[in-house]
Amino acid sequence: MAVALGSALTLIAAAPAGAAEWTIGPALEMRGEYNDNVRLRPSDENIRSVRVARLLPLADMRVREPNWEASVEGRLDLQRYTGADDAEDLDRENGRLGIASTYNTPRTTWGLEGRYEVDTTLQDELTSDLGLVTEQIERTTKQVAPRVGWAITPRTRLKVDLRYQEVSIDDEAAGLSDFQYGFVTAALSRELSRRLTLSGALGYSVFDVLDKTRFQAVVFTGSAFTTGQIELEGAQAKTASLRVGGSYEVSPTLSFDLAVGARRTKTRFEVAQAVFFTFPPFSAVIGTREETISSTGFLINGELRKRFQRTDLSLKLSRDLSPSIDGGLDETDTVTLGVERRISPAVKAGLTLEHLQTEEATGAATQSDEQERTVLRIAPRIIWRPNRRWSVVAKYTHTRLDRGNREAMAKQNLMSLSLEYTWPRASIPD
Repeated sequence: MAVALGSALTLIAAAPAGAAEWTIGPALEMRGEYNDNVRLRPSDENIRSVRVARLLPLADMRVREPNWEASVEGRLDLQRYTGADDAEDLDRENGRLGIASTYNTPRTTWGLEGRYEVDTTLQDELTSDLGLVTEQIERTTKQVAPRVGWAITPRTRLKVDLRYQEVSIDDEAAGLSDFQYGFVTAALSRELSRRLTLSGALGYSVFDVLDKTRFQAVVFTGSAFTTGQIELEGAQAKTASLRVGGSYEVSPTLSFDLAVGARRTKTRFEVAQAVFFTFPPFSAVIGTREETISSTGFLINGELRKRFQRTDLSLKLSRDLSPSIDGGLDETDTVTLGVERRISPAVKAGLTLEHLQTEEATGAATQSDEQERTVLRIAPRIIWRPNRRWSVVAKYTHTRLDRGNREAMAKQNLMSLSLEYTWPRASIPD
């Protein structure tokens, strides 16, 4: 992380001197919510409905030159809960700090992004971790992502992306795991015509579970029992992948992207084992051994976009791997349908339908049926922007979570109303 942040500062410092333009833009959002099952618990458990008041200030600073730009953005999310006996235990002060920098030359583009974020496991975002735990547990994420793009010819381009991520959980008793995740992707694209582009990508990722499992071992030496501590290292999964696909513009209002591929994952982990010696001095020792399991699967990413006069439609589908705080590498299938209609110049309405299915991907039996989850979400919304500064958003979200059996099914209804104001950006030429 220190090396990556140092590279970011180097990239910023290396930018050519010139007539840089500096801007600062603050914004403030105030949001009220009602959630009838904030912990996403099954209906036969003690469900908590709460009211939430959220204050979300944001500020970002940008500097821009003809061939270089950089930005720093900070955001807070102050949450206060009422309406349940334990509502105060849910109060949170989340925060996020991000940096980004891009440098362009006639044939190459260099970029770097970094993120430091503190949030909790009870979030509204639809990810593979949704519904994994029902408690408010603090989570810290550090991420750095450099990239480079090179125009080999006017129609052929090579792009290399790297990402390194660390996630830590502030509760060892929760059964969750800290992990590191890094991947690199090299993609080659070729523009065959104005409408058609073909591409191929090679990827490699490493997923490391940092937590170790410790337990007491019993050793019989022939005359007495003694105990000692056995330590199991966290699992490590390495994945190689290949994707091929392209994008095609059927008409000015209809286009789609599609990429399909395959992956191979090798997972290494330690397990406890018992070794018995039947000859003198008669001993029984609990030890460990290393195991490796391989698994394969297919990958897909696609999006279809259609624009009408006042309505935009999009359909996305994907199958990909994602690291999870439960210490596993999840294979996640996602289908998303989005509809947005412009009712007037100031008002637009939208509807999002999402289906997500998550299951264990490494081939090892590390997840229970309860951790193999299916989520269905319906989210209509309406947005009113009377001018460039003010916006009002009313949203309703219905979530249905299936944890593998009918008794563990959970439903959640979330209603929110938010008011946001964006101040004019202050621009100061250098």
